[in-house]
Amino acid sequence: RAMSPTFIILRRTVFTKNGFKNIFHMDAYRLKTGKEAKPLELKKLFRNPENIILIEWPENIKSVLPKKTVWIKFLHGKKEKERTLIF
Repeated sequence: RAMSPTFIILRRTVFTKNGFKNIFHMDAYRLKTGKEAKPLELKKLFRNPENIILIEWPENIKSVLPKKTVWIKFLHGKKEKERTLIF
């Protein structure tokens, strides 16, 4: 389970399944540009195939995301707990 990094920008959770070792959950809401994310050394995290990186508000740092980034959009469904995912 990756907890939301509500009051911090990046949270690491150990995740040792299916060849992965870490989940990094980032909340880029308070960042205005990719330059502001530079101190987080995201390129290093992206290069490690043992990491899963989940980013809320990724459009705020789009300039530093890899070209092969998988974009997932969550939409509310017709029912209260229904969600639609668009890849």
